Amino acid sequence: MAEKDPATTRQPARAGKLAEPINWLRKEVDRVFDDLVRQPDRLFDFGFGNPRLPNFPLVEIKDKDDAYRINADVPGFQPDRISVSVADGVLVIKGEADDSSRSEEDGVVVEERHRGSFERRIPLPGAVADDGVKARLKNGVLKISVPKAKAPSARAVPIETGDG
Repeated sequence: MAEKDPATTRQPARAGKLAEPINWLRKEVDRVFDDLVRQPDRLFDFGFGNPRLPNFPLVEIKDKDDAYRINADVPGFQPDRISVSVADGVLVIKGEADDSSRSEEDGVVVEERHRGSFERRIPLPGAVADDGVKARLKNGVLKISVPKAKAPSARAVPIETGDG
């Protein structure tokens, strides 16, 4: 009688069902490590919004009749360290922080440093008038108004007569 090859012997159906969660776990662990290789900054994010991530600052965009209104959360950034520009229908918000503070109370010294920079590019859905952009920073919220470009109106073209 021939001996059975263990590599070709089928496992019972129960063993296959036990392997499903293990295979799922292996795929999830592989996905997590792949994400860390592609986005190493996320390792230290902890949900607090690491400024080096592409989704910082968080923004809210409203499409109004005459303009796009954008609110961006930029806590801790000073107005002279933020720039806003619009070119080719893309709003660019850049910022840099390099602040420190020190306080001493009842023998306890608290010294904090904030350093970091960000750049966020936001494509706007329609034509904009680049020259009327306004930005205002208040209580850590940057409010930007980007006026929409006026649609060209139809006009009658006179027809000339005569030779030459």
